[in-house]
Amino acid sequence: MKKFSKVFVCAFVALLVTLAQQARADFIGMEYETAPEISGWQDYGGGLLEEPVWYHFYKRQDNAYFLLINWKLPRKLNSQHVPFRVIDTLLIPPIAKNHTITFDCKPPQTNVFIKIFAVVRMDRQEWWRDVRQAWKVELDTGKISPFPTKGVACLNEGYGV
Repeated sequence: MKKFSKVFVCAFVALLVTLAQQARADFIGMEYETAPEISGWQDYGGGLLEEPVWYHFYKRQDNAYFLLINWKLPRKLNSQHVPFRVIDTLLIPPIAKNHTITFDCKPPQTNVFIKIFAVVRMDRQEWWRDVRQAWKVELDTGKISPFPTKGVACLNEGYGV
């Protein structure tokens, strides 16, 4: 019975991974002027990484995150909003309740300009150094890739408030 259970669980997990990848792929290339609503996800806003690359992210009730990396496009004639095109996505599985995602992180090298975001354990320091996962965004392509966590520091934007 245990063998059947392990096989079933492995197949089920593989199916979930495939569905998640397909859902992510559905967003790439999508253009929008106002942030898309995603069922089951709360819109957490976004910001500028470096012109023309922006991010927008969502949080699910189980503390998972879904991130869109976007190109800012030229404003259309008579449009109230600036349009964006999704160029990459990242699904971050549920994280611990005392962790957060932050977008103002610095690499260990001081003479390198890299845009890094990370999952960090929150504490009362000005710079969070307990980085659990990190990713970089290639500014010329907008692609997300894993980044080593050693030496990465992330600004605690709420420090001193």
